[in-house]
Amino acid sequence: MNIIEKTAKHIARKAVLTESDWMDLMAATDAVETTQGQWQHPGRCTVIPSGQITMRSVPYRVLAFDETGHTKIMHPEQEYAFPGRRVFEIPLNGQQQTLLMQLQNKLRSWREL
Repeated sequence: MNIIEKTAKHIARKAVLTESDWMDLMAATDAVETTQGQWQHPGRCTVIPSGQITMRSVPYRVLAFDETGHTKIMHPEQEYAFPGRRVFEIPLNGQQQTLLMQLQNKLRSWREL
C-alpha cells in the first residue's frame, strides 16, 4: 500500500498512520516540521508539533489532520484545536493540487464501493 492510500485511510478513519508512515508522508510531500507552519513555509506541506493551530494571516484554506485521524478544512483568520499532538497541513492553494486530487480520488473510490 502506498503512502497516498495510507493517508486516505487515515483521513477516512479506516486506519491510523504509524510513525514510519508519518515519516514517509513527510518525505513524499517534502513537508517540514515547524511551529510556524504556513507563516514560515507558505504553500508547503507542514507538520505542526501541536494540536492548537491558528490561521491568522494565512490567506488560503488548509486541509489538516492529526495523528488520531481528526481532519478539518481550516479557513483563514480562524483558530483550531485538534485532539492530537501534531497536525499535518496540506495547503489548498494550488501547489499541492496533485496530492489533493490523489487523496480525493482514493476517498471517492471507497465511497462508490
